[in-house]
Amino acid sequence: METTAKDGCNHVMQNDENKQEYLDFSDDFVFFSTCHNFSPYHKEGYLEKRCSTSWCGYSRRWFLLKNKKLYYFKSKESLRPSGVLDLELIHMDINYEHGIKRKRSGEDCFLYCIESRIYNNDNKKESLLILTPRNTDLRFYLRGEDAEIYEWYNLLNSSMTSNKIISQPNFIFSESNFWKIDRISVDVFESIADTGDIVLFRSNVASAKLQRIITRGEYDHIGMILRNDKNGIFLLEALSNMGIILTPWELFRKNRWNEAYTRIALRRLTWDNSEENLKKLLHFLKNTIGKKYNLKIINFLAPKSGASYF
Repeated sequence: METTAKDGCNHVMQNDENKQEYLDFSDDFVFFSTCHNFSPYHKEGYLEKRCSTSWCGYSRRWFLLKNKKLYYFKSKESLRPSGVLDLELIHMDINYEHGIKRKRSGEDCFLYCIESRIYNNDNKKESLLILTPRNTDLRFYLRGEDAEIYEWYNLLNSSMTSNKIISQPNFIFSESNFWKIDRISVDVFESIADTGDIVLFRSNVASAKLQRIITRGEYDHIGMILRNDKNGIFLLEALSNMGIILTPWELFRKNRWNEAYTRIALRRLTWDNSEENLKKLLHFLKNTIGKKYNLKIINFLAPKSGASYF
């Protein structure tokens, strides 16, 4: 049985006979890059939010529903979300009440528990949404004008009707504040990963921890996604003992190399993925794959030259 190399957490087989499986880069390799079809349900605006785990009252937050994810930010100008609920990953119970006598729909009990309760506040009709993830005691309370809340409910419900989630990934609730981290499933990764996207890895081995201390980074290894015309996903990376290699993602998963890392992050790249630029990238990689890679931690510790530029 082939094993993963422990030194440096490099996912390289010990059997040298399989090296060619990584280095082979045939001339008929053709890159493929496309713009994916995203969810048409989109909405953004301010709502008042309160979480059941917090002693604080309601806080005004900017909410964004995009690509089946519900984000919230401290303000409209904030670039980084304060939290996110992935409608494709997180199971929730659904219950909607618009007034006391509104009948509940059986279809509303699939993923979310969203309750809408009307009350009067300074003669202004408002509603309340309560989002309750399954198997947790957590509740999100969203408050706003009745018309706005009702529209939010309809869009959230529409975003979830096409989801056919069978089982909820175990990693979702691995951290207490799970909604603070934007996660995706392997299936979602395989559907959205595109040529040029960056993959960041974080491992627990001593050398990787030292590297993160020196570089003051959260990750210690990096790769780039390549997708060919047959929709196959490949990972381009540089390893100290094998140089620059191209690994099929299917092989990466088959050998469970992903389990060598505590965290894997995807960073989407927006670029001019024209046929001309894809050919340039292909030409560059044909001249690069197979070359040695000698950068080590000692390179970061080596004293700098005292010579000046002038």
